[in-house]
Amino acid sequence: MPEIADLQNAVRSKGLEPTLRALPDAGVYITFEEFRGRAPIVRGGREIRVDPTAFDTPLLRQYYTATSGGTTGAATEGRADLTHAANRLG
Repeated sequence: MPEIADLQNAVRSKGLEPTLRALPDAGVYITFEEFRGRAPIVRGGREIRVDPTAFDTPLLRQYYTATSGGTTGAATEGRADLTHAANRLG
């Protein structure tokens, strides 16, 4: 698994896009099931259990809470950024 210094060196020597494309092969990725908290993150023999709120950003100041329809599993609740939504609407 790459360390932060490895990533910094890769960006300097190869550029951002090639470095980002190489991350999944190095084990740096999150599956949909992991993101939703339905499966633990298992990499390099380590297991990290997460819940659906593990990926919520603490930087959101204005948000609304929405619940998924549960079509691919149990319904989950998530936060949506109101500033981002307002910017997209113009």
